[in-house]
Amino acid sequence: MPHKYWKKEDEKAVKLARSYPELCTVAKRVLGRIGEDVCFVCGPITTGGAGSVKKNIVVLKRRITLLRKEGKNVFDQMAFEKALWRIEKLVRGSEKDLLNGFYRPLFELGKIKTFYFVFGWETSYGAQWEYNQARRLGIRTVFLGKL
Repeated sequence: MPHKYWKKEDEKAVKLARSYPELCTVAKRVLGRIGEDVCFVCGPITTGGAGSVKKNIVVLKRRITLLRKEGKNVFDQMAFEKALWRIEKLVRGSEKDLLNGFYRPLFELGKIKTFYFVFGWETSYGAQWEYNQARRLGIRTVFLGKL
């Protein structure tokens, strides 16, 4: 299982999800189990950052791990990555469809209190969008240095 907040039925539902809103329903369940003062790591995946999806994911995963070691309640979006890529191919959607169909409803729940932005976040369309959501929703932002 991806993390202690997950249940077997969450893993199964992620594999069966055929749309961003369907996948978001699973993410909301997982998010609901995390506790209070949840944080989220923002940064490049497909555009900008370290220059490749693989390298950008390594950076995000390292930051998630470090924040957890500091005792932070981190919502780990990496557990949804395979499904997000699969759904993108299935629905032939745009990045805006992903951001508005999966991430926006999660952020609007009000459970995520802090966004941690990795070094180089401003080179990413998605991370810039997340920054704008933080401003819109009053979510605290913290900018991290280079690893």
